[in-house]
Amino acid sequence: MLELRKPEGCPKCQSTRIKRILWGRPGAEAMAMVAGGDACLGGCFVDPYPPSWRCGDCGHAWKDDTDPAQQMLDESERRFRVRMQELRKAKGL
Repeated sequence: MLELRKPEGCPKCQSTRIKRILWGRPGAEAMAMVAGGDACLGGCFVDPYPPSWRCGDCGHAWKDDTDPAQQMLDESERRFRVRMQELRKAKGL
C-alpha cells in the first residue's frame, strides 16, 4: 500500500482524528488498519480520483494534492484511463 503523508488536521474542522480511506475489496492489511482505528473503508466501487482521507469528527473527505505519493496515484489513474480509452477506440466501442 502506498504511504501517503498523513494530514495534520482536517481542512474543514481542524480535528486531528484523521483516517485513511481504503477503497476496493479489503485484504488482511486493510482490515487490520480499520480494526486499529487508522483507516476506514470507502467502498468497493471507486470513482475517479477518490478522496484519501476522512475526518473522524466531522466526516469531511478529501485528498492532499500536494502529497507526492498522491500525485503518483493520480498520475497512475490518469494513465490507466487514457489506456482504457485507447483500447475502447481500437475495438470500436
